[in-house]
Amino acid sequence: MKKFIVALMLTLMTVPAFATELIEVKVTGLTEENAPAIRKGLKALPELDIVEADAKTGYVELSCAKGYDITNMVVMQMLEKQGLKVVSVKRTGN
Repeated sequence: MKKFIVALMLTLMTVPAFATELIEVKVTGLTEENAPAIRKGLKALPELDIVEADAKTGYVELSCAKGYDITNMVVMQMLEKQGLKVVSVKRTGN
C-alpha cells in the first residue's frame, strides 16, 4: 500500500491543473467496514482536498486540491488497488 501511495503521488505531481470539479465514482465492494480505511488512505494524499466514501450509496467522491488534477484512469487504478470495482466515473462542476 505504501509503495502504491508513493507511486500515485509521483504520478499526480506530474499532472498539475487548476480543476475544482467533484469526481463521483460509483463502485462495488464498498462496505461499512472498509469505507473508513478507504477514506483514510485517500485523505493521506496531498493532491486530494475532499474525500468521501459512502457504503450505502456505493459512491466515492473526490475533489482535487488546488493546482492538481487526477485522470479517470488514475482514479480507477487507485480504487481498484484497494479492492473496489469501479462501475463509472463522473465529473461535475468546473
